[in-house]
Amino acid sequence: MYLSTTLCLACSSSLPPPKRSTSQSSIGVLSQPALFTTPCCQRLICSSCIKANPRLQRYNPCLACLGGVALVRSTPSLPTSSVTHNRVANVDGAVRDRDTFVLGDDEDEDSEAELDEKLETDGAAEPSPPAKAIQRPSTPHEDLEIQHPIPSAGSPDSKEEPVTAASQSTPLKYHITKTDTLQGIVLRFRVDPYELCRLNNLPPSTLSTTPHLLHTRRFLLLPPSAHQAPIYREPPEVARAREERRGRERAEKRLQTMTKEVDWRVAKAYVALAEDQEEEEEGARKMKEQGMGRTTLEARAIERYFDDDEWEAGQRQVGGSTSGMVSSCGRSKDNEKEGDGRWWKWGSG
Repeated sequence: MYLSTTLCLACSSSLPPPKRSTSQSSIGVLSQPALFTTPCCQRLICSSCIKANPRLQRYNPCLACLGGVALVRSTPSLPTSSVTHNRVANVDGAVRDRDTFVLGDDEDEDSEAELDEKLETDGAAEPSPPAKAIQRPSTPHEDLEIQHPIPSAGSPDSKEEPVTAASQSTPLKYHITKTDTLQGIVLRFRVDPYELCRLNNLPPSTLSTTPHLLHTRRFLLLPPSAHQAPIYREPPEVARAREERRGRERAEKRLQTMTKEVDWRVAKAYVALAEDQEEEEEGARKMKEQGMGRTTLEARAIERYFDDDEWEAGQRQVGGSTSGMVSSCGRSKDNEKEGDGRWWKWGSG
C-alpha cells in the first residue's frame, strides 16, 4: 500500500509519507507513523482521528464497509484472514470487556478457581442430598416470573391483558357541547390544562383570553390519566331549606310589585305571617269555598296585605266621623280631587 496516495478513512486527509530511519541498525527500513488499519477492508485511519474518537478503532466492520466485508469473509467458502479471525464483529463500536483491564481481575479469577476446586472436593467427600432438599437461590428475574407468570396462548387472560394496556395508553375522546369551556373540561376530568392543549394542538390562551377557539373543534382528546370528578350531591335537608328560602324571596318581590310597597321589611313581615300554619289552613279554606285550587305563599301574603289595608281605611273613616268636623271643608275637597282610591288612603295614613 502506497502511503503517499492514501487518504484517512475518517477525515479524508492525506496521510504523511513514510520516513527513513537515520540509525545504522535500521537503514532501509521505513518508520511509519502511528496509523490504524481497519480489520475489514484494510483502510488506514490517522492518529489524530483515533485520538479524537477512540471508537473508530473498535468498529468491525468499519463505517465505510456498511455491508461488512469481514462478515462476508468469515464464511467457510472464503479464506479467513488472520486479522478477521482474531477480531469479533462490533457493529456499534461499543467498549467490550476485552478492551478494558482492571487491576485485580487475575486475582479474582484465581480465587474463584480455588473456590470451585474446594467445592468439588467437599462434594465428593459428602453424599449428595435428595432432590427435594436441594434449594438454589432465586434470581430477581425468576421472582418476577413467579409473581407475574406469562399466560399461555389458550388462557383467557392472554387476550384481556393487551386490551387493558391498549385502553390505558389510548387517549379518550370527549365531544364538545355548546356550553363547554376548556377550563371547565380541565376541572371536570382533573387533567393538566397545558397537557390537554398540547395534545389537541390548542394555544394556551384558550384557557383564558381566547376560549372561543375550543368551539372550532368537534371533540377533544383526553390523556389516559383523565377521570371524571365525582358529582357533589348536597343533602336533601340543605336543598329543601334552599328552596324554601328562594320561595320566600320570590314571594317578597312579588308582593312589592303587586302592592307598590317600597319598604322591603313590610313585605318580609307579611310573607312571614303567611307562612303560619293557621294562616295556610285559613287560606286553603277560603280558596275551597271560592272553588279555586291550592293557594300559594305569595297569594296569602298579598291577600293579607289588602285585608289590612281595607281595615286601616275603615278605621280612618270611623275615626274621622266620631272626632267631629275638624277641617271638613278642606278634607272634602281633597276627597273629591283624589277620589276614594285605596292607594291614597294608605299613603295618607
